[in-house]
Amino acid sequence: MPTEGHALKVETYQALFRRAADAIIVADAHTGQIEAANVRATYITGRSADELSALSYLDLFDLRTRHRLPLPGMHGETGLDSGVADAEVVRPDGSRCPVDIAISAVTTGDRTLLQATMRDATAQRQHEMQLLIRRLEEHNGELRAAQDRLVEHDRVRSEFLGMMSHELRSPVNILIGYAHMLLESAAAGDTLPPAERAGILRRMVAGGLTLSELVEDTLSVLRLDAGAVQVGTDQLAIDQLFHELKGNDRLLRGPDAVEERWIVEPDVPEITTDRRKLRQVITNLVGNARKFTKTGHIEVRATAPAEDRIRITVADTGCGISTEHLPNIFELYRQAPNGQALDGCGIGLYIVRRYLDMLQGHVECTSALGIGTTFTVDLPRVIQPGDAAQTPLLHGGRGIACAAAT
Repeated sequence: MPTEGHALKVETYQALFRRAADAIIVADAHTGQIEAANVRATYITGRSADELSALSYLDLFDLRTRHRLPLPGMHGETGLDSGVADAEVVRPDGSRCPVDIAISAVTTGDRTLLQATMRDATAQRQHEMQLLIRRLEEHNGELRAAQDRLVEHDRVRSEFLGMMSHELRSPVNILIGYAHMLLESAAAGDTLPPAERAGILRRMVAGGLTLSELVEDTLSVLRLDAGAVQVGTDQLAIDQLFHELKGNDRLLRGPDAVEERWIVEPDVPEITTDRRKLRQVITNLVGNARKFTKTGHIEVRATAPAEDRIRITVADTGCGISTEHLPNIFELYRQAPNGQALDGCGIGLYIVRRYLDMLQGHVECTSALGIGTTFTVDLPRVIQPGDAAQTPLLHGGRGIACAAAT
């Protein structure tokens, strides 16, 4: 006969069952018929205790959840413990409540019961949904930014193609026009004075060199874009390289040309680097200075600031670059507004930056409008094999600094 203490325990357990924070449903393990449900279970399922008692516990869930729950009669001899997350209870009005379920089989005497404990996961799902929405918004923002970059890239590429077609036509037309003049002179008995003939030939050579530089720069950009540029190593003397570059255009300079100074300090040692790339870096910087300098001078100077470093500066007294446009001058197809009226496609300085990254060096630029511009190239005396940097297209690479001159 039950004692008073036993009755008190039973009443206590029943109260704990009824008021448990989680929904609890007890069902027959063989039939699945619900035999008991606490208050929280009626709230989550949207059904009264009497309505629940007429159902199998599987009837409470959508098909996706049912397929993952143990079927009645399949609990086995030794009991069952099962858990299902991301489940859904379907209420009579069609609404759904996300839940996490834990199911266990309990044998009492000759009966086996299934206890399903369900925890309302609405708040957790909402939190997860908010996190997902936030990640999607961030991802969409990244996609929009990438799309904007692609649109901008297409725009500047279209502008580049337009500029390139103009830049290619100009030297070609110069060559054709002056060639016709020479042919007409030859047909008329070669009546051109020597000075005029020399001027025509000088301009033809200049046009040919311009055309060659445009083609070489364009091919360099295409090779860089394709990742097809390799770094070689050569031992070279800076004074010899300067002498070679200085002499390239000596026949093209007129009497009013801007003074050029090519200076190599006595302590500058031979260096080990990629000769072709360094040559193009200096050629592009000096060519840029010549383009924007109409009076004054251009100075190209090599120094050795440290035992393992060399420095090359290209300083001019040209039109200069405004502070706001300095950070963009090394980007592909970009030109400062005060330089767009002159010849050029905006790829020379981009190649300088990319090649110097590959040569493990960096370039700095200081400038002031109406005063001039100075590019400073810093390089290792010996390039380290296998450490050439490849920088992404259309993005700033490492080792670039630009500042307005004061």
